[in-house]
This record gives sequence, C-alpha cells and structure tokens, in this order.
Amino acid sequence: MVAGLMIDAGALRALLDPAELVITHNAGFDRPFCEALSSMFSGKAWACSVREVDCAARGFGHQARLSHWAKWLRPR
Repeated sequence: MVAGLMIDAGALRALLDPAELVITHNAGFDRPFCEALSSMFSGKAWACSVREVDCAARGFGHQARLSHWAKWLRPR
C-alpha cells in the first residue's frame, strides 16, 4: 500500500517542530525507524501507548489494539 510513496518532509517538520512529546503505539519499535528517517525526531521525548497507559482501566483489556484507540479517540 505504501510502495512508491514518500513522506512529505515539510509536513513532518510542521508536525514535529512544536511537539514536545512523540507518542506512538509501540515506541520501542517505532522510535529507531523514526530516528533513522530524520534528525527531526532527535531530542524529542517519547511515550508509548502500549506500555505507559493502563488499558484495562479504559476497558480495553490488558493491551489495547490500535482499533481500540481509534474507537476511543474518535470525535463524538
């Protein structure tokens, strides 16, 4: 699905420059790829929704899937 597509560096910079924290669903996996992709990720604090959020308390079970997050975070 992503073959031949490119990341828009300007859009990425616009998103990351004001960010103090980068949150991903599996930061231990995602962070090395992001940091290898661009130095824009350097010096940012990272958080992981898999390891740092009490998913059971939010009714997701022991580990939330991205589909659970999408449902929980969708605009109401």
